Formats: sequence, C-alpha cells, structure tokens
Amino acid sequence: MTVLSSAFQLCTSLTTIPPGLFKYNTKLLAVSGIFSYCDIRDIPEDIFSTCTLIAYFDLLFRENKNLSNIPDGLFDNNVNAVSFNAAFYETGVESVPGGLFKNNVKATTFKEVFAYCQQLKFVGDGLFNGTSATSLSRAFISCIKIGSNINSIFNLASYPGIYVTELAFNYCQLLKGSGLDFIAKLPNVTAASSKSNTFNQAISLSDYNQIPKAWGGGGS
Repeated sequence: MTVLSSAFQLCTSLTTIPPGLFKYNTKLLAVSGIFSYCDIRDIPEDIFSTCTLIAYFDLLFRENKNLSNIPDGLFDNNVNAVSFNAAFYETGVESVPGGLFKNNVKATTFKEVFAYCQQLKFVGDGLFNGTSATSLSRAFISCIKIGSNINSIFNLASYPGIYVTELAFNYCQLLKGSGLDFIAKLPNVTAASSKSNTFNQAISLSDYNQIPKAWGGGGS
C-alpha cells in the first residue's frame, strides 16, 4: 500500500488516531485528505515518523474544527514531503510551532495551509525557513486572531524561492510587524496576480498605510 489518500475522509465521528497507526506503512507516498472532514481532537506526534517517503500531505486535516494543537515534531522525518496544500484548512488550531516544517527541505507548496483557522493566535518564528517554499497563496487567509509578528515568522534576510503570496494574510487584522520589511525579503514576487491582496485589511501592521495597494495595503 503506497497511497492512503482520503482513506478516512468524512468519518465525522472519528475523534482519535491510535498511536503507531502507520508504523509499518513505510512505503506510503501520499496521505492527502486522509483525515479531512473528521473530528480529530489530538494528533500523535509519531504518526508519520516511519513514513519517510510521503510526498503529499494535502488536505490532511481539513475542517477538523476541534483540532487545536499541532505536535512540534509531526513532520520531522518526512524529508520527501513536497506539498502541504490546505493541510490544516479551517481547523481549530490555536498555535503553530516554528519548527513544524524544519526538515521538509523539498516542500514547495503551502497554498491555504492554515486558511480560515480563525482560532489561530500564534505562529512560531522561522516557520518556512527549512523548506523550499514557492507558494504561500492564501496561506493564512482570514486567520483573524493571529497576533504574531510577520518579521519573526519570516526571519531570514531573503526568501528568493517564494513567488506567490496572493491573499496570504488577507483579513489578518491583528498581524503585527512591518509589511514593507516582509516585501523586501521577496525579490521574486513580481507579478500583480502573485501579490494581489496579500495584506488586505491587515490593519495592525505598523506600516499598513504605506504598503502599496498592489499588495493589498492602504498606500498608493
């Protein structure tokens, strides 16, 4: 068995994942959507620890609305992961460990990874530093309670691999820090569609009114 995508999808009464569930599934390549639309409350930290070949974690826990915590080392051994699109979309997650993706060196796409997580308050420092991120499209869209500093989340001098941020922080009204400093770290986000509404209504940024409208800010 190499693919378990959507295996438990829509099991709305599923609240618990047994520890070691995939311990012997060492040939797994994809688990996209495996627990989407369930009611998982806690994630065993070692659930994917022996599954080092998994490439696709898309839609992993989508709309598990009572899921509030993510273990720090959840993806530590998944060095072949390439995609986390909508992995935690509209969950009840309240904080994201800064080292969550630290060993996912091949991961490029994080579209909607935490979209509509309306209970999310804290995002750890350097979240994407260990990755090969190219797309952050809608990554934190409508995360209305995030109060973290964007310049701590993205604390490297430059992120030249990223080329899409459209709607990434749309309606993150409590997000702190300097949007202009963040923009300066993204030399390859150039197309109008790639930056569109990145900061729409991110009004707590220290320089929101200086951020160009092309990026969704309040400036000219």
